[in-house]
Amino acid sequence: IDAVIPAHELDRMRQYRVARDRGEPVPDRYEVQGLRKDGSSVWLERVFQEVVWNGRRAFLATSIDISKRKRAEEALRVSEERFRALITNSADIATVVSEIGAILYESPSITRMLGYGDDELIGRDAFALMHPDDAPRVREVFAKLLSDPTHIATVSYRFRHKDGSWRHLESTGQNRLADAAVGGVIINSRDVSERRALEDQLHQARRLEIVGSCSNRIRASRWTNPIGNA
Repeated sequence: IDAVIPAHELDRMRQYRVARDRGEPVPDRYEVQGLRKDGSSVWLERVFQEVVWNGRRAFLATSIDISKRKRAEEALRVSEERFRALITNSADIATVVSEIGAILYESPSITRMLGYGDDELIGRDAFALMHPDDAPRVREVFAKLLSDPTHIATVSYRFRHKDGSWRHLESTGQNRLADAAVGGVIINSRDVSERRALEDQLHQARRLEIVGSCSNRIRASRWTNPIGNA
């Protein structure tokens, strides 16, 4: 063992052994990082089981190579950190929701955009804060994302701001339930309220222009058709 387990890990193991001999509580399993003969790193899980050996109380220690699991855990940790760094620094709101629509994560941008703290909506139904006229349509889009993980969808809807007003959001969603670093449907949302207001103003202006044009044509027709006016 001395050739495999570094000195600091051996000290910990000896401390556990002394404590166990004294009858003090110690973990029945723990992880240690050791070295192979070629100098490469190896992770071991040490499992202890109390046994009777030659009529005396003893402990059977088993070492299990868990290096693959530890590498997978480290890769997942790095992936999660990279994912959170990307969405935390995004100007858009990044939301992760479960397959039933429960909010699992909100990026800090939600405070600036919608007034909520980044953990204030965790666990709530995302559809409950949508405008009742828009929620059914968004649910249909969400169902499509669940049924087809390759599908990416964009939808616009109204969402309630913390102050009670409605904001127009444009969201793009992707099913990342199978991605261990995400574990949900990721939705990137931006506030398009100003754009919608300008579009509505433009639409209103065009409507008034059309109405005015029709009125002018009607008046012109009356002046050029005196018989019809008689």
